[in-house]
Amino acid sequence: MIRKISVRGSMRNKILLICIFCTLIALALQTVLLLNVSSNMVYEQARDIAYNSLDNMQNELGSYMEGIENNMVNNFQLLGRK
Repeated sequence: MIRKISVRGSMRNKILLICIFCTLIALALQTVLLLNVSSNMVYEQARDIAYNSLDNMQNELGSYMEGIENNMVNNFQLLGRK
């Protein structure tokens, strides 16, 4: 009778260890997948922000150059009238 109890306890321990092992594998897999997905998301967001910043700088420089060009045209027109 004592032997059956120890076998059951042993079987329960094996089942418990298998469940814990499966849970740990699932958590490790989830961590790896989350790490890959999140790093890709961060990379894409950083790339989009950099692209938008460069686009805004290009637009600002274009407007600045256009203002300088308009001022130069106005100055030459004023010089031509005198």
